[in-house]
Amino acid sequence: MILRSGRAGIPVIAILLASGPPPVPDLPDLPDLIMAEPQVSLVIRKARDDLRSMPGSAGQWGHYGLVLDTHSFTTEAARAYEVAGELAPDDF
Repeated sequence: MILRSGRAGIPVIAILLASGPPPVPDLPDLPDLIMAEPQVSLVIRKARDDLRSMPGSAGQWGHYGLVLDTHSFTTEAARAYEVAGELAPDDF
């Protein structure tokens, strides 16, 4: 498909690709989880398991990020939020 810009008349080539949600990356390794309190470890592992059951869900990625963020795993939480945003860019 060729589109022409109105002002300069320069052709612009637009390639339209059918795209779905971005691929879900591997879940992060959490070596510090071993050092976490047992209750914290349990909560994070539960959120991780829930995410694995629905990896295409922005809500699950957001929840996983929230759980990680709450327990000071900020780097891993930021990635989870990023994926949630990619999966549902219009859903804050």
